[in-house]
Amino acid sequence: MVELGVLRVLTLDDPEEVALHGRLVERHYPHVSTLSRCIPDHPDGIPNAAAEADALPHIEALGRELATEVDALCVSCALDPGVEALDEALDIPVARRDARPRKRGRVGHS
Repeated sequence: MVELGVLRVLTLDDPEEVALHGRLVERHYPHVSTLSRCIPDHPDGIPNAAAEADALPHIEALGRELATEVDALCVSCALDPGVEALDEALDIPVARRDARPRKRGRVGHS
């Protein structure tokens, strides 16, 4: 089983809503288990450049936190905010919007 961290780039209170994207992944890839979390203080997501700039520190901090608990990380946002920085900083693959991590290797295998 591969554990995928799903980083939601908005603030949600309902755990079911937080887990929604991860559950979709699990439905299509039964060998993947997901752990979903969302960033604080962004109930509208990142609708503009100022909100994106404000969210980046939250995204990078949450990505580093999730990386200690998962085999790979996905930032669930079409803009890929923080993906470059996380991909450089972390020892696990970080998926881009085209779903291809830059780091090569088999996720979940030593």
